[in-house]
Amino acid sequence: MKIEEVEKEIKYISEILNKEGLSWGANLIHTPHNPLLEETLMDMYLKYGVRRISASAFTGLTPSLVRFASSGLYRDSKGFIRRKNYIFAKISHPEVAKHFVSPPPEQILKSLVLSGKITREEAEMSGRITLCEDLDIEGDSGGHTDNRPLNALFPAIVSFCNKISDKYHCKIRYGAAGGIGTPQSVASAFALGASHIVVGSVYQSAVEAGTSSQVKELLSRSGISDVMMTISADRFETGSRVQVLKKGTMMGLRGNLLYKVYKHHDCIEDIPEKILKDIEKNIFRMTLQEVWEKTKDYFATEGQIISDNIKAKNKMALIFKWYLGNSAHWAVSGRADRLIDYQIWCSSAMGAFNEWVKGSFLEDPEKRLLKQIALNLMEGGAILTRGHQLRTYGVPLRNDVFLYRPEVLDID
Repeated sequence: MKIEEVEKEIKYISEILNKEGLSWGANLIHTPHNPLLEETLMDMYLKYGVRRISASAFTGLTPSLVRFASSGLYRDSKGFIRRKNYIFAKISHPEVAKHFVSPPPEQILKSLVLSGKITREEAEMSGRITLCEDLDIEGDSGGHTDNRPLNALFPAIVSFCNKISDKYHCKIRYGAAGGIGTPQSVASAFALGASHIVVGSVYQSAVEAGTSSQVKELLSRSGISDVMMTISADRFETGSRVQVLKKGTMMGLRGNLLYKVYKHHDCIEDIPEKILKDIEKNIFRMTLQEVWEKTKDYFATEGQIISDNIKAKNKMALIFKWYLGNSAHWAVSGRADRLIDYQIWCSSAMGAFNEWVKGSFLEDPEKRLLKQIALNLMEGGAILTRGHQLRTYGVPLRNDVFLYRPEVLDID
């Protein structure tokens, strides 16, 4: 989404939910190649009073994160430090998690004070508490993922982080994310000790999801093995990968092919003619020179001038990233002639969900209301948990007690 579109949505959401006093938040994905974008989003979030952000794909702390966490810190009548802003950090590695359950680095706090982004008082308080109180431990998920199983990752990170956060007398809440798409996975997450859960892939197929009907149809037909890893657009040069839907699209295979070509050749001119022609005909549907012109035009609209004299390897990367970036836009917009190139972030949770809802009203994509998905996952998880509790006390239960089926639900 463009910055203007994000701002429009933030204003719309805040005007509705703030009146009702309801909690809400926004996503912030790390963009190491474009720190200005991250800073611009943070300016917007603080401007419109976004109090909660989900920080994803971060490998360490950035000034924008520290600024958000530090802004608005105050002491209550008893002298305790209180927050106004909350960061829910998505993490999948203990060494990354430690940054979020420790106070921010002093040098970042000093630079934020000098630039007028936070006050000296806020910096002093921020240096005494952990950066955040909420960690979302992310197992195998759609998009950026380390593909680690949640049941192994969750206890390891909780144990590691508690040893650090205890030094600062701060209680951390741990959420579970990645691979959650059935009542069994919900019950399992809470059994691990999660304070909350985060559902991603499954919600993309919801009626309210901001993507095309074609994407929702593809997701609704996927199985647990219909996913794969492919090269990411935002960290193409480093080889970072994302998990995407494989069934019904060739984007994953084509993305990996482009990265393979990039790794084995130093410039466009070195690519064997047969491979070059195949790429131009089947992937880009135009010559790479035409793609290069479109790439320069795009950056020009963003206020960046790209010279024809840049390093050949960098030029090749930008050309290949044109396809990777657009493949996501084609999916969201539902561009019919590019269906085979849709990039759809997805995990096996989607296939598990589809298997669970077969024969129920939620099998139909047009009836997958966000509310019904959420309520049925939580209701099913609660029933399974209660059933397990009764079974541990020796109460004889039929097997079908643990086979909760979706039904139309509401909150009284």
